[in-house]
Amino acid sequence: MISISRQEIRSALEQYIVSLSIMPEGKHQLDEMAVPSYLHGNPLVRWIIRERLWALHHILCKEGKKRGKGGCLLDFGCGIGLLGVMQSAYVEKTVAVDLVIEPAKLIKEHYRVENMMPIAAVDFHWSDWQNAFDHVVAADVLEHVDNLDSFLDNIASVLRPEGRFFLSGPTESWFYGLCRKIAGFTGEYHHRNIYDIEKQLSDKGWHRTEVKAIPWFLPFKMFRVSVWKRKLP
Repeated sequence: MISISRQEIRSALEQYIVSLSIMPEGKHQLDEMAVPSYLHGNPLVRWIIRERLWALHHILCKEGKKRGKGGCLLDFGCGIGLLGVMQSAYVEKTVAVDLVIEPAKLIKEHYRVENMMPIAAVDFHWSDWQNAFDHVVAADVLEHVDNLDSFLDNIASVLRPEGRFFLSGPTESWFYGLCRKIAGFTGEYHHRNIYDIEKQLSDKGWHRTEVKAIPWFLPFKMFRVSVWKRKLP
C-alpha cells in the first residue's frame, strides 16, 4: 500500500513548499492544493482530508472492478496529485490537471509513477480529449468554478458514453466551517456548496449512482463523495 503520510508528502514537496512560502500568493496556492491540510499538526484535520481521498480511491476501484476495466482517468483539479499515485496500479493512465502543476510533477517523481501525466490547466484543452476518459474526477473543484454549467458540459464531452464522473465537495455546514477555521482557511472563494452542484448535475440529466458522506460516523457532514453517469440519448 502506498504511504501518504505527512512525512512522505513533506519529503516530496519540501523544496517546493519553501520556495512558495516566500511568494506573495504562495499561501493561497498551497491552500488551494490542500497542502496545509495534509501536513497539519492537528490529526483530525489530516484524517478528514485523507478520508476524502481514500473514499474517492475506493469508489474508483469499485467502479473499475464492476465494469471489468481500469481505463483512463482524468483528475481535474488534481492538487498535489496523490489520487493519480494511488490509482496508478488500477488504471491505464491518469491525466492530472491543475492550475499549478509543479507539486503533481514532484509527487509523480517521488513515487516513481510511470502512467501519470501531469498537465498545467493552461495547456489542457477540452477539445483535444473528446471521449477520451472512462473516469473523470473533480475533487473539491466545482465550488470554485465561475461558470458551472459550461464546465459540466466540458466534463460530459471528454467522458466516454459509459464513463463515470466522480465528484467531491464541501457541505459548507457549520461543522465544516468550524473545522475549516481550525485548519486556518477562510473559504471566501467558494461560490456554492456540494448540494448546489449535485442539483445542477441532476437538472442536466445526470444520474447519481452512489454517495458517501464524510465523516461517516458523525451526524454533521463535511464532504460528500458521489458517482454520476450521464443520461444517454
